[in-house]
Amino acid sequence: MRVSPQGLLQIGRCNVRRSVSLVAFDWTRPRDPRVPLGHASIEANLRAMGVKTKAFVFSARDVKPEIEHGIVDAIVAAGTDIIAIGAYVWNVVLVRRVLGLLRGRGSRALIVIGGPEVTYAPIEELPTRFVGANCFVRGAGEDALVQLARGARDIEGVVQVAAAGRAGFATVNLAGLPSPYLDGVLVVNDDEPMVRWETARGCSYACSFCAHPGEPEQRRIRTRNLDVLRQEVALFARHRVKRINVLDPLFNASPEHAIAVLKELSTADFKGSLTFQCRFLAMRSRTAELLDRFAALDVELEFGIQTTDEHVGDAVARRSELKPAEKTIRELQRLGINFSVSLIYGLPEQTLASFKDSLRWCRDMGVPTVRSYPLSLLVGTDLWHRQKKLGLVEGFDERMGDVPVVIETPTMSRDDMLCAAEAARASTL
Repeated sequence: MRVSPQGLLQIGRCNVRRSVSLVAFDWTRPRDPRVPLGHASIEANLRAMGVKTKAFVFSARDVKPEIEHGIVDAIVAAGTDIIAIGAYVWNVVLVRRVLGLLRGRGSRALIVIGGPEVTYAPIEELPTRFVGANCFVRGAGEDALVQLARGARDIEGVVQVAAAGRAGFATVNLAGLPSPYLDGVLVVNDDEPMVRWETARGCSYACSFCAHPGEPEQRRIRTRNLDVLRQEVALFARHRVKRINVLDPLFNASPEHAIAVLKELSTADFKGSLTFQCRFLAMRSRTAELLDRFAALDVELEFGIQTTDEHVGDAVARRSELKPAEKTIRELQRLGINFSVSLIYGLPEQTLASFKDSLRWCRDMGVPTVRSYPLSLLVGTDLWHRQKKLGLVEGFDERMGDVPVVIETPTMSRDDMLCAAEAARASTL
């Protein structure tokens, strides 16, 4: 991958200290925290390692073409040596425009792109997907950016446009990272409406529509330091945080870890509500104790079944979990634990009838909240690679904004997809 970028800042010796502008274009909803947690985690680690850092956070939903020049002017005016930008499915078009404007301003900074749109994309496509970028971080950004700021060469998971790069994944010792909450990067006010929280990373499953799994190394579950989590819980309780959205892809992957976290929340007498992403199939050991811990708190457990059709599940490497789901749902209802189920429509081999069957199963099981979404072909996933072979046609859905979604498949016409969307809206409580 030897493409000559515009204005490449050559990486030098490891004793160099370069300043970093950290740029986030988040998909921010009205009640969301202004600063995304991933961005804050990277910023906290850069600052802890003595890297001079300037943070920029914008709502991708609010960035219109007429203000993009002003945003770029502010980033350039910061005068840092490195500009690092996260690329996600909701902002990738915006990031490409910003790259063009940065180079148009004559910026000589090393421009680094990370995020899922880089981590899972084919390496050979990165220079053309992000024209103007100098290098890419595939995987965790916390340590990789510190090493770049220190002038390190040959960093695992960091690929440079004009030189051979390491094609692996950048990793991080999650348990050793500083807390953006305890370090003041994220400020928690009294009666804070909502915070995002992370206790673990990784998902052990490999569904073909999901970007979380990646390579086998990426499917390892890594947990944060329990002492740090305990201090964060105390902070949230002290400031009477109203709601915590836990971002772990699979909170109940390790029952021991989950129970320990829930115990800390109860011990701190946390009064707010919590949301956790779980999976019925992972309810295998210490289930009774785990559910009792959930029942002691104000929680909503979010279970992504995606489909109840085993044929459709097989088509997306999604094992059937109806039997464990039925057993767990009965226990959730007995204990009075709030929960929801999410479904996807537009999956390979799915029909309008089979999607409605999934909705009907949720209704018959007494699921209190059902959320359904059109399939999104995330870059690098198995379905993304096989899109043409599978006949999946992308377009846009008004609910998903600028995120492209599947609007037609060989087994669901565009009219069927519209009917599925209408059925989904009618079933969402």
